[in-house]
Amino acid sequence: MYAPILFLGFQHASSVMAVIAVERAVFYREGAAGMYSTIPNAFGQVSIEMPYVFVQAVFYSVIVYAMIGF
Repeated sequence: MYAPILFLGFQHASSVMAVIAVERAVFYREGAAGMYSTIPNAFGQVSIEMPYVFVQAVFYSVIVYAMIGF
């Protein structure tokens, strides 16, 4: 069970890193313009990702538990 959960974490982290790299320029530009502070931006990114991570974890867990025979 350790390996599938670790794989799920690495998979999500690698997909998020591509999005964060693209948004970095926008973050610096709008932060320098004083449009918002960093805390609401970080909260927004986390709150957007949480439903996706939850759904992915539920589907992955159901498949893995069925394969293992729990």
